[in-house]
Amino acid sequence: MALFGKRKKPADIDDTIAMRIFVEGKAHNVNYRDLCLSNTKSLQAITAILIRKGLIDGQELLDEVKRMSAAESAQQEGEPGEDESAGE
Repeated sequence: MALFGKRKKPADIDDTIAMRIFVEGKAHNVNYRDLCLSNTKSLQAITAILIRKGLIDGQELLDEVKRMSAAESAQQEGEPGEDESAGE
């Protein structure tokens, strides 16, 4: 049995309501597809601003993404992460 009910097919997920927001007193439903696109565009904008201002460079961003991905993979495999001590 699925923890959160019936498992949805990928095509169904796009139309599933992820959240409801209120703008000037009016409710708007936001589906998962739009939520993901909005998050992606926001991250792209923030990244572009940081690179343009010289606060980070593209290689630094790629290196950090790789580091985070490796740390997540290690944690999933049961290896201690950065915040965990191997000796304890």
